[in-house]
Amino acid sequence: MLESEYRKLLFPFPTVRKIQGDFLLKSNDIIENSQILIAHAPTGIGKTAAVIAPALKNALESDNFVLFVTPKHTQHYIVIETLKRIKSKYKVNFGVSDFIGKKWMCLLPGVDRLSSRDFNELCKDLKRDERCNFFNKVRKGDKLSREASSLLKKLRKGIFHVEEICKFCKEKELCPYEICCELGKEAKVIIADYYHVFEPNVRKAFFIKNKKELENCILIVDEAHALPSRVRKILSMNISNLSLRRAVKEAERFGFVKVSRDIGKILDFFLELVKDKLRDKEEVFVRREEFIKGIEERCEESLQDLIDMFNLIGDEVREVKRRSYVGKLGNFLESWYNQIEGFAKILRRRVSPMLGEFFLLSNKCLDPSLATKEVFERVKSSILMSGTLTPTRMYAKLLGIEERVEFVEYPSPFPKENRLVLIVPETTTKFKRRGEIEYRRIARKCWEIVREIPGNVAIFFPSYEVKDGILQFFSRLCDREILVEKKGMSKVERMELYHRFKELASKGAVLFGVAGASFAEGIDLSGRNLLSVIVVGVPLEKPNLEVQALIDYYEEKFGAGWNFGYIFPAMIKVVQAAGRLIRSERDFGAVILLDERFVWRNYYKCLPKDWKIQVTKNPEKLVKKFFERKLKELEE
Repeated sequence: MLESEYRKLLFPFPTVRKIQGDFLLKSNDIIENSQILIAHAPTGIGKTAAVIAPALKNALESDNFVLFVTPKHTQHYIVIETLKRIKSKYKVNFGVSDFIGKKWMCLLPGVDRLSSRDFNELCKDLKRDERCNFFNKVRKGDKLSREASSLLKKLRKGIFHVEEICKFCKEKELCPYEICCELGKEAKVIIADYYHVFEPNVRKAFFIKNKKELENCILIVDEAHALPSRVRKILSMNISNLSLRRAVKEAERFGFVKVSRDIGKILDFFLELVKDKLRDKEEVFVRREEFIKGIEERCEESLQDLIDMFNLIGDEVREVKRRSYVGKLGNFLESWYNQIEGFAKILRRRVSPMLGEFFLLSNKCLDPSLATKEVFERVKSSILMSGTLTPTRMYAKLLGIEERVEFVEYPSPFPKENRLVLIVPETTTKFKRRGEIEYRRIARKCWEIVREIPGNVAIFFPSYEVKDGILQFFSRLCDREILVEKKGMSKVERMELYHRFKELASKGAVLFGVAGASFAEGIDLSGRNLLSVIVVGVPLEKPNLEVQALIDYYEEKFGAGWNFGYIFPAMIKVVQAAGRLIRSERDFGAVILLDERFVWRNYYKCLPKDWKIQVTKNPEKLVKKFFERKLKELEE
């Protein structure tokens, strides 16, 4: 009975895992009833197929369409391959369009160095003035060009990943984004980034270009644990004294003398704030009205008039060069002026090896629901899923999901005996205890554990500073090759480190990384490529003004500021780091949490319920026994 039900839902694989089957039927029920599901679904369930299949089935039978959004480019491949399987198995025809960030799809050289906002402004100006050859070649008047029509005919016959589409477009000198939007007009499935949906202005343009309505959207949010922080980042903006100086020079260079003087007055006021407020401090709050009043008094114009002027000049500058500092200032002041509730306005002192000392004024978003609430209220249905989406009800509150919402938490499908989970409450990375004595203890304990593990080990730390502090002592003890994740590594550098780590699996290497950074959240190392993860310390955010503002905001809004703003985000990073281990039912390995705080109730309760956790001060003995048993089982 169930197998025939799965086939009706376009499930593409020959067999259905039990938890996957439950998730498949639950997803279908949610979509059919126009509800929202927040699902904690650990790795190995096969969640992509479980949600895509029933969502596509609904879309094919209605005017709805599926929009699958994810923060990871790698997830696009899985979605594309799943859709290909459905198409092949059930002989159904449907259109698919795959998007990543518009900047990364652009064929113009050098645009990858621009911020997303700068790129979007540049793109808008180039298209308006017909100065982009790639865009111009897509259409001849109101009709598609012959080259574009020919390529679209080819693309509509199959399902293609965005990188393939960009390659085809490069050969024809056509704009990949425009071609994907043409595909999107007829598509039943669109794959995109969070930015396309949760940045209000981008969403409006994106949906118009693809001729879609939010009310007909079945929205699937992958890696949804990352959504609150990602949206907060999308909505936040900043300027610095350096960018203001560049804006002054830019206005001068382009002949806008009065505007240059006005920006100079804003820079002088900015530096007055620094002198008056920072003094010997690293950061201070700035009141919205105080900054607006200071600018209007010095420039003798309303802030709104200044914003309009800076935005117009930004457009003119981008006709000549790709970035406009005057335009950036206009965007920042518009954000400062319009966004009142749910933002923290902070002036900070910063030091850079390249730039020296500089000062940053930020308008930091505290409340992601300012962008997400409207989306979830308007969509036809939505499924938010992640392997670390607990506590589920917290996410509903953070994202402003108040109605037609259900919650589900699935256990890990993998055998519990394949994973050893230990808490070692001996050391800590608490700020007051940081220093040579504690770092030596942590290094020694890590080495005692590592030498009992017959393969690769990844050790994740709460910050790059702590990582480097412990590394100097660990390297003196360790006789294995140590690979180190460094701050600001390029994509190429990260991939080289990743492949080198895999190459060393038979010998056993140690990866030093940071919880919440690329290697703790963005890599898959199945089988013998990773046998253990050690999480050293609780990766709490540095207790700065932004964190304090976040805690205060959620305390006032939900009465749970400390949990929502401080503890839960840190523990999500811990579980994400541990999730690099055991990616299939045949994998086995050990997770070791090394810090005395992991046994404290507020932290312990955040760990997955299906982890069989042991607390010990002698982890090396349990680790040795575990791997001896697992290797013996393999031999048998």
